[in-house]
Amino acid sequence: RGPFLVIQAPGGRDASTSPGGVDSNTITLSEEDLQKSVNKNVTDAIFDLSNHNLVRIGRATVTQIHLPLGAISNLHAALIRNEDETWTIQDLGAKNGTHLWGDRLPPQGCRPIESGTELTLGNIKAIFFFTEDLLTYALHRDSLV
Repeated sequence: RGPFLVIQAPGGRDASTSPGGVDSNTITLSEEDLQKSVNKNVTDAIFDLSNHNLVRIGRATVTQIHLPLGAISNLHAALIRNEDETWTIQDLGAKNGTHLWGDRLPPQGCRPIESGTELTLGNIKAIFFFTEDLLTYALHRDSLV
């Protein structure tokens, strides 16, 4: 399975999901699942992207990865699986920007991503991984944080 997006959010964030109906395609973790992942003031939420060709990220409940955090725009960014199984990230006009390795994408701009690519969505760090690299990251994460 995979690829995966690992969200590294600062500890103390509001991990609760919004009330109401959430689309069945939404990838989300319960507050309990998020709290189990807390280590060294970092919450790693791991999202499996294997069943998705388009993954929108944002505060809006219509997104596939719902992040109810202040620095995240309603429709912040999208991960897009291309026909050749490569992936692209697109900024969706996010107020606080979408960054790839520290470089801000222009509004609506797209860039290819590969396993290990570091993303910043507003003030939230994320890493895109294929399965084998995620396993390595998971084994050594504590020494990397």
